[in-house]
Amino acid sequence: SKYWRERFELLEDTLHEDVMQIMPDIDRIYKQAQADIEKEIRAWYQRMADNNGVSMTEARKLLTANELKEFHWSVEEYIKRGEENAIDQRWMKQLENASARVHISRLEALKLQVQQSVESVYGNQLDQLDESMRKLYQDGYYRTAYELQKGFGIGWPIASIDQNKLDKIIAKPWASDGKNFSSRIWGNRTKLVNELHTELSRMCLTGAAPERAIRNIAKKMHTSKYNAGTLVMTEAAAFGSAAQADCFNDLGVEEYEICATLDSQTSEICRGLDGKVYGMKDYEVGVTAPPFHVKCRTCTCPHFDDEFTVGEMRAARGENGKTYYVPADMKYPEWKESFVSSADEGDISNFAKTLLTGNIKKKVELFKNKLPATENKHLRELLSQSLERTKFKAGVGPRSKYRNGVVLLGDKADFSTIAHELLHEIDDTYGVSKNNMLKESIQSDWENLKKMAGEYGDSVTEMLYLKYPQAFYSSEHGSKLVYMEYRGISDILNGMSMGSIRLGFRHRNQYWQNAGKLEKETWAQLGRIVFENNTDVLIMTKQIFPNSYNEFLSIIKKMVK
Repeated sequence: SKYWRERFELLEDTLHEDVMQIMPDIDRIYKQAQADIEKEIRAWYQRMADNNGVSMTEARKLLTANELKEFHWSVEEYIKRGEENAIDQRWMKQLENASARVHISRLEALKLQVQQSVESVYGNQLDQLDESMRKLYQDGYYRTAYELQKGFGIGWPIASIDQNKLDKIIAKPWASDGKNFSSRIWGNRTKLVNELHTELSRMCLTGAAPERAIRNIAKKMHTSKYNAGTLVMTEAAAFGSAAQADCFNDLGVEEYEICATLDSQTSEICRGLDGKVYGMKDYEVGVTAPPFHVKCRTCTCPHFDDEFTVGEMRAARGENGKTYYVPADMKYPEWKESFVSSADEGDISNFAKTLLTGNIKKKVELFKNKLPATENKHLRELLSQSLERTKFKAGVGPRSKYRNGVVLLGDKADFSTIAHELLHEIDDTYGVSKNNMLKESIQSDWENLKKMAGEYGDSVTEMLYLKYPQAFYSSEHGSKLVYMEYRGISDILNGMSMGSIRLGFRHRNQYWQNAGKLEKETWAQLGRIVFENNTDVLIMTKQIFPNSYNEFLSIIKKMVK
C-alpha cells in the first residue's frame, strides 16, 4: 500500500514537472502580444491625436485611401501568417472579409489589429497545449506501466500507443460541460477580445490618452495568462489520469485508490474522496478519478487487497506547511481532526502536540525514527553521524539555533528544522563555509539569476513570481510571499541579494554582512530542501541554484566516502 502510494505520487510530480516546462513559453507569448498591442495603440493614437486627444467622432471616420492601402497590406500579412501557423479558420474568414472591404473606420481597423495579436496568442497556445497533452498522455501511460512492472519485479512487452486512438483521446471532452481544451481556449479568446475592444471604445469615448487603456489591457492580459496556466495544469491532470486508466486496464489492474494531498489547502471534494477504493469499471475522469476541480493535486494509485499496511507511515503537511508522518491508513477527516483543529491545543493529538511543543527528548527520538526514510543516502548518513555528536537543549521562543555542538530547539521546531540545525553542525565539523566550498557556485547562480531576470525585463523577484507562481501566496503582483515549503529558497535569495529580496523567510540585513554567513545558510538551507524532498521545491531549486545544488550533492557524497 505504502509503496504504490509513494510511487504514484512521485509519478504525478514528474508529469507535473514536465508540463510546467511550457509555462515560460506561454509567458513569452503573452508578453510579446502585450508589447505588440501597446505598439499598435500608440502608433494609431499618434497618427490621429489632435491637441493630445482622440474623440469617438474622429475614431469613427473612415480610413483614407492611403490608410486603407496600409491596412490591407497588414491584413494580407496576417492572412499569410495565419496560413503558415494554422490559426483558427473562423478568424481567417474574418480577415478575408476585412481585406475585401473598401470602407472601414479607424477604430474598427485598430480593433482588428489588436484582435490579430490575441488570435496569434491563442493559436500558439493551442499548438503548445496539443503537443504537450499528447506527450503527457504517452509518458503517463509508459511510466505507469514501468512503475507497475518494477513493483512486481516482472517485465513484459508493452504495445506502442496507437496514434489514431491518441487523436480521439485528445479530442474527447472529459468534463461535464462537454468541451475539450480546444473549445475552452477559443472560448477564453472570445471573452478577452470583447474586453479589449471595450477598452478601446472607452478610450475614444472619454477622449483620454492611451495610458489608462494600455494599463487596463495589460491587467486583462495578465488575467488571461493566469487562466491559461490554470487550464494547462487542469488539462494535464485530466490526460495524466486518462493515461493511467488506460494502462491500468491494459495491465489487468482491478481496483484503484484515491490519494489526496494531506494539507490545509486540500479541497472539500478531495478530502471526502481520500482513501476511497473503486473498481476500474467505475474509473471516470472528473467524476471518480482526478481532476475533481481546477488545479487538482489528487492522484490515483493501484490498489491491491493486502494486509501489509500495519505500522506504515504517510507524509502529511499541517496548516503551517510543516511535514509530519502519520499512519498510512489515516484518512483525511482523522488527519484534520488531529492536526488542523480550530479548537484549543488540548484537542490536538499527543503525536501532533509533541511536534508542536517543547518535549525535546521525544522530538529528537521521533526525528531519529524518521531518518531512515530520508531519500538521499549520503545526507541520511551525515545526519545520523551528526546526531551522535550533537547535544539538544530547549531554546527560548519559537526560533532554533546551533552553536558549538549544541542545538537549541525552539518550541515549534519541526523535523526539517532539526535537519537544518544539524547541517550547521556538519558545516562546523567539515569546514564547508570556512573553506569557501560553495562560494563560487553561489556567485555563479546569483549572476545567472540576474541575467535571467534581464531576459524577462523584470527584477529577480518579479521574474520568479512569473516563472514559479505555485510558490507564492497571491496571484496579484502586490504580494510576494512564498509558502512554508519554499522557506529555504526564500532565505538563500535573501542572502544572495544582501537582504533586498524578501519573500517572507529571511535573516536581518546585518546578518549577511558577516563573512561566511551566506555560505553557512545556503549550505544548511540546501540540506533542508534535500531532506524534505518536496518535488516542486526541488524543481525550483535545481533551476535557480543549479551550481550550488549540484556542488552540495557532490560535497556530501565526498564527505561520506
